[in-house]
Amino acid sequence: MELVFALLILLLMVGLIYFLVWLVLSIIGLLIFGVVAPWYLVLLAMGFLFMLLEMYEQKLGMYHDDITSRKK
Repeated sequence: MELVFALLILLLMVGLIYFLVWLVLSIIGLLIFGVVAPWYLVLLAMGFLFMLLEMYEQKLGMYHDDITSRKK
């Protein structure tokens, strides 16, 4: 049952991120071009944002080695 709740929360979080990215892109698109952002543009922007987040985490050194891979 906990797995179902975890998957629902994950789906809700991804949906919320999708909606917020769509909202920002649509506002920009309506102001500049007069069109709403299509779904494939939103997915592309989400992938770009997650790529930037990964690069930022690597730059800050947030990735730590496994405790099993450390030399004793």
